[in-house]
Parts: sequence; C-alpha cells; structure tokens
Amino acid sequence: MKVRLLLLLVCLGCKPQYNPDKDPDVLDWYVDEGKLIIYTKQDSIQDEYDRAKYIDSLKKDSIF
Repeated sequence: MKVRLLLLLVCLGCKPQYNPDKDPDVLDWYVDEGKLIIYTKQDSIQDEYDRAKYIDSLKKDSIF
C-alpha cells in the first residue's frame, strides 16, 4: 500500500515529455548546437506567403 501511494505521488509530480514526432502540427524538427528547431505547418504557410509576395515583387519590378 505504501509503495503504491509513493509511486502515485511520484507519477503525479512528473511532467509529460514533449515529443515532436507525435505532434501533428510539426512537419520537421532537428537539433542544432543543442537547440531544438521545430518547423510547423504554420511556418510552412508563412514561408509560402512570403515566397509568393517576393515573386510578385519581382514581377512588378520587371521591365517586361
């Protein structure tokens, strides 16, 4: 009984570990110089928007 109570108290104090492999919003992740780098769906959307904006700016600056 004491062991179960102690185990329960220990488990209640534990924080679940974040696992980017199980996060559906994470497209890619890696560790660079000890820092976790995460590329999400929102990052991908923002990159696509920025890319389209850049291409449009090139078209507007073109003399053709």
